[in-house]
Amino acid sequence: MRLVSTSDFVAKVYEFNKRAVSAWNAGDLETFISGYAHNATYLTKASGLVEGRDDILAAYQTEFPDRSKMGTIQVAVRRFNFPPYTYNGEVGMAVAIVQWATTQTDGTRDEGFSTVTFELGMDGEVRVVQDTSV
Repeated sequence: MRLVSTSDFVAKVYEFNKRAVSAWNAGDLETFISGYAHNATYLTKASGLVEGRDDILAAYQTEFPDRSKMGTIQVAVRRFNFPPYTYNGEVGMAVAIVQWATTQTDGTRDEGFSTVTFELGMDGEVRVVQDTSV
């Protein structure tokens, strides 16, 4: 795991979220999920505990079988929690509280919060290692 300043980590998460929102709004679940680590976990009331990026993609495809069910999404990071330890002021992971809202093509709106753990990989990109959505 690489380390960067907290401000650089936050910027990387915002870049990640921008790409994820674009993929979702284009109806592209595969690209949306590509930012999850191979061994990521996903926990929701609808899907239960899902482990691994491929199974997370399958859970999303079951919950959102077509473009009309996906609709569009908006997200806003409400808080970052960094570990209490750093190495020379640098970090390699953070937990973000993310507020989200989807609007389906029929106007149905759903909204909630997710607790998302991001980790900075050796390639310098952040990825989701754990996502709990309610």
